[in-house]
Parts: sequence; C-alpha cells; structure tokens
Amino acid sequence: MSINRKEELQRIVNESFLQEERQKRIFFINGIFGVGKTWLVNAIIEIFAGNKLCDAFLKFDNPRDVSFLPDYFIKCIGNNIDENGKMSEFTINEISFQNEEFYNLLNKIKHNKPYDYETIIEDYFISNTSYFKQNKNNQNKNKLNNSLDELLTRNSEKRMLFSTGRVLAEALIVDIISNFFPIDKTHNTLQSYRDEGIRKKILITFDNFDSISISILDFLFKDLFPLAFNLKFSEFISQKFTSINNDTKVSDLIEFRIVIATRQKAIEHYRTQIEDTLKDYVSELELIPFSREDIEQLLNNVGYENTNIEQVIRITHGIPCILELWFESKKYEDNEENEEILFRLTNDRINKYFNDYEKEWLRIASHLEKFDENLLRCFPEMNKNYKEVWNFFTINNDLTEFIGSKKDFLTIKSLIRYYLHQIEPENALENKSTIRKIENLYNTVDNILKDLNNKQRQILLSLSYFKNFDITYVVKNFLQSDLHYVSQFVQTHPNLFIKNQYTYSVIDEYRNKLMEFNKYWDQEKYEEKQSISAKTWELFKNEITTKKTRLEKELDILQIEEKDLLKGQNENKHTIESKQNKIIQYENELIVTRRRINLYAVRNYIRKAGFCFVLGLFIIFISLFTDSIFKNSFSQEALSTLNSFLQILAILFGFCGLLYSFKYIFNKTRKREIEKLKQKINSIETNKEKEQMEIKQINEEIAIAQNRIDYINEKSKQIMLEISELNAQLRENFV
Repeated sequence: MSINRKEELQRIVNESFLQEERQKRIFFINGIFGVGKTWLVNAIIEIFAGNKLCDAFLKFDNPRDVSFLPDYFIKCIGNNIDENGKMSEFTINEISFQNEEFYNLLNKIKHNKPYDYETIIEDYFISNTSYFKQNKNNQNKNKLNNSLDELLTRNSEKRMLFSTGRVLAEALIVDIISNFFPIDKTHNTLQSYRDEGIRKKILITFDNFDSISISILDFLFKDLFPLAFNLKFSEFISQKFTSINNDTKVSDLIEFRIVIATRQKAIEHYRTQIEDTLKDYVSELELIPFSREDIEQLLNNVGYENTNIEQVIRITHGIPCILELWFESKKYEDNEENEEILFRLTNDRINKYFNDYEKEWLRIASHLEKFDENLLRCFPEMNKNYKEVWNFFTINNDLTEFIGSKKDFLTIKSLIRYYLHQIEPENALENKSTIRKIENLYNTVDNILKDLNNKQRQILLSLSYFKNFDITYVVKNFLQSDLHYVSQFVQTHPNLFIKNQYTYSVIDEYRNKLMEFNKYWDQEKYEEKQSISAKTWELFKNEITTKKTRLEKELDILQIEEKDLLKGQNENKHTIESKQNKIIQYENELIVTRRRINLYAVRNYIRKAGFCFVLGLFIIFISLFTDSIFKNSFSQEALSTLNSFLQILAILFGFCGLLYSFKYIFNKTRKREIEKLKQKINSIETNKEKEQMEIKQINEEIAIAQNRIDYINEKSKQIMLEISELNAQLRENFV
C-alpha cells in the first residue's frame, strides 16, 4: 500500500517547500475508511523528522482518552529534532504552567460554585462536546461568565476559562520560542534571530479528525491558525515580548505545517472557519480506493495472478486496508470463514471512531432507503436526541450523501451499506422488518404531512390524539400553542379536518395512520399524551357538566319565579275585577245621590214659580180684552167659555207658581240634608278615585310582572338551548 501512496506523500512534501508565495501550509487529507489516511500521516511525520524537514512535531490523536483541552495538549505534545538528528523531548514549561493553572481554577470553582463546576464538566469535556452542543455551550459560557464574575477576580482566570484555546495557542508559541530561540550571548534578542533569517519549522498533525471535539476545532480555526499565520508578537495578550519589533509576525520566526486527516471532505465543512487570508495556504488531497487496474497490478506483484479479480473487487471494493485483510485471510484454508472474519474486521474499521450509540444509529440507517431527522425520531434508539443523530449523519459525509433536489434527505452510501449488511446480528430479520415497517409508515404519513411546515405537522400529530376536539380548550390544556394560529390552520385545511356540530375531528383515515405513527414519533410519551388527552376530555366534560348544572339550577329558579309571578298575576286580575265592581257600585250610588240632590236645587224652583206666575198674569191680562178682541168673531156664549177657560188656566198656573214657591221655601229649609248628600257624593268619588288609583297601580305591577315573565320565558329558552348544546357537546367526546 505504501507504494501506491507515494505520489500523495511526495505532493505534500513538495507543496510544503515551494517558493514562499506558493507554499501550502495547511493540508487536508480526505477519504473514506481504510484508504490509508493514518498511514500517510505517519509517513509524513517519518519523512519530515527523518530528513530534518521540521524542528519539532506535535501529533494530536485520540481525544476520547482525555478530558480537558489543556490536558489534551500535555498528552499530544511531540518531540523535536536535535542537531544530531535524534529525537529529544520538547520542553513545555508554559503549557504545563497553564495546565496547572487551569486545574487550580477548576478546584476553586468546585469548592465555591459546585453547580457551575458541573456545567463546566459537562460542556468542556472534550469527548462529550459535539457540534450539536456548540450553540448550547456558547449560551452556557455567557451564563457562567455572569455567575462567576465575583469569584474570578483576575482577568487571567476568566481568560483561562472562557478563552482556553487562545491561552494554550499562545503558550505553545512561548514554549516553541523557549526551545528554539534561547536568549544568549549570540542572540540577546528575539529580533536578532529574525534579522538573521532564522526560522523553525513545526509540524502539527491531526489524525482521526472526525472524532475531535468542537473544543479542539475552536482551538484550531479560531486560535492557533490566526496566531500562527497572521498575528504579530505585539498582539499577544498573556505574554509581552519586548525584545522584538512590534510589527514582527509569529510566522516570521516559526513556520507551521499542519496536516489534518479526516474521513469528511474537510474543505466542504470547514471552509467557512478558515480566514480568507489563510485560504491560499490550504491544500486538499483526497485518497480514493484502488481502481481495477491498481488491484490487478497489486495481485500480480504479490503473486496472486490467477485470483478471481471480480471476487476481490466484490469483497474489498479496492479499499487498501481491506485488501491487506484479504491477503492475510488467504493464508488460511477456510475461505468462507475467513470472508466472514474479513467483513467483521471491515465493520470494525468503519465503526472505529464511533461509540456504541453511533454504531446502532448507523446500523438502523443502513436499512433505510432514505431518511430525514423526522424519520430518525421514530426509532427508540434515536428518539430523544434525533437532532444530534441527524447532525451526526450530516457531518459524517463519508457515510452518507444527500438525495433529492432539495437535499432534505440522506442515504447511507452503497459501499458502507454493503459492508454493514454482511455482518448482521442474530435477530437481523426481525430488526429489519421493524425498521421497514417504521419507514413505510413514515412514508405514508409523510404524504399526509408533505405540504405542512414543521409547526403545522406537530399540531396535526398532537390533534390526532383526540377523536374530537374543541380548538380553544385543546389549545389551552394540551397544545399550549397560539390559539389564532391553530384555529386558522384547522379551519383552512378541510382536507385534514372535519367540522362536527360543535367540535372538529381529524379525518378518520388519516387519524388512524397518524395515531399509529405517534407510537413511534413520541415513544414513551405516547402513553403519557394519551393519558393527557383523556384528562383533557375529563376536564372539558367536568367544565361542561358544571356549566350545565349551573344552568339547570338557574332554569329551576326562573321557573319557580315565573310560577310565583303568574300566581300573583291571577290574584291581581281578581283584585281588579273586584275593584271594578266596587267602582260600578260607587257610580250607581252617585247617580242616585245626585238625583236626590237635584230635587233640592232652589234655583230651578224659583225659575219655575216665576214662570208660572208670569204666565198666569199674562193669561188674566189677555182675558180682560177677550170680548173686545173677539166680539166680532165669536158669539157671546163662545166668548164666555173662552174667558172661563182662560181664568181656569190662569188659576192653574197660579197654583203651580204657589207649589214651586212652596218647594223653594221647603228646600231652603233642608240645607243640612243637602250638605250631607254632597258629602256623600264627595266620599263616593274619593273612594272611586282610590279604587281607580289602586287599579292603575295593580295594572302597572301586572305590566312589570308580565315583562319579567316575558324575560324569563326568553331566558329559559336560551338556557334550554344552551343545555341542549352542552348535551350535544358531551356526546361529541374527545376520546
């Protein structure tokens, strides 16, 4: 394999020593598992050290075995090359001092702020600090800064805790200067080395870069790179260099060569992390599996000319490490067993940097045609941290590739899938069946959810826990979301929801599928949500029942009041009838009394008496001239008869006049009796008016009572309608 990577090795060496403006100083070595990245890194160290192409090398690898960044530095600091070309220890006084300061600081926080100490342990622990937690770490740093403000009185303490990478990067530079630029009689200042053009070359390698945490990535891209290639000595914070010009850069004394080996396409993921001023220093090299011609040549070189080339390609896919395993297996007779061992070792190589959880994620994903983070959530192994799992697959692009025009789905690369499926656990068929079932269910549900955004999807899945639901009540007690948003979503999606009389429902066909999907989507929360939905119905039912009971009581009270009012109305009507009868009696009495009092009216009798006397006198006067007036017209006998008639008539009128005069005198003597009659009339009229007033008051009471009865009737109808609606709502239960 070494022969086949000679070109790549030579390219890195050549690009490291081109003319100044064309030199490459940061090398990314990419490639899938087993293509020789680690071998190439070790070969680079061997060539650079063996040929004295560097003055010191630092190899960073296997961060899972250490805890904090300063501790990691201590373990990874390498050797330097002495004048005789031998390896000698690289003294790390400044790094050791900062490491000691860091642990003293931790102990100080542990004793004074134990809660903050736990936060630091969680977020600064290298092996547990992932890409997924980066934003959370930044938030925690801000909280810690405020919480520890009084405890950390020195700026150096805060800087060590919150800018650990920068402190260590500066410490590394200081130790390099201490090792290679001593102040002596020959060189009494650092500037003298610069003036003489003395520069030291430091090789830093990062192998297994995929397993390196965000703490080291921050150190590399944000702290070491800018310091190593761009910053001036005057820009150091923890150290002051008075023996060198302010405008002198670190790179004027120290040439860094940084080699990073990763399964991922590093430039693709880390390009944004690299400052624009450094991009010209970057070189990327991708190691690929051997081609068919390479494999044939290799087989011929090692004496396997007659080997079935197709079988070798099927088993190894041209991956160098698997080819080595294949050659090793050919030493044994049992080819079938050897092939199984080879596949198992290949699986181990694929999973080399993954923990048990990550291995299980990969195994499950290998059986999925395609997946997104929502599908990953449906598996118990990934449900709680599905976003972190999705990030894991997104970052590890040696395992996965995006598919679809929107690039919203991933799939495991066919090569990785092939090797993973060669070694399956005993219950593989059962597991595969379960995985397929979940995938098929997700695809079915995804067709229902495809036009919805994530928020709407979550609302629909939550509402599917209810057979029926009242939007307002469910939002308040179950969804705890924005009422207007949920209401608008439900009302504008008649393809998903049915409007019942008082509630809504998810269409049964969809609800059944969504509920089955929820078992996987919510996992252990499924039973809890079912219980909450049932409790939500119980709360709603109790609230409706309480309201119904209150309305029924209110209706009973109104009906009792109406009954009392109707009884009062009847009594008032009887009272009015009685009073009206009394008034009639009073009016009859008034008629009789007035008639009696009219008999005593004096003015009428005087007028009548006067009229009779005048008329009698007039007749007497006429009779005196009757003979002279009618002597020629009547006979003497007739005239005598006429005079007799007139005299009788005059006497009659005179008698009437006397009679009326007598009555007048009689009435004038009956004043007391007349006064009593008048008083009686007044009394009768007063009683009559009183009765009429009472009738008026009773009529007003009747009108008021009738208005109240009308209101009660209307209110009773409303209450009965509400009770009917509440009963109907109770029939539309949620569960």
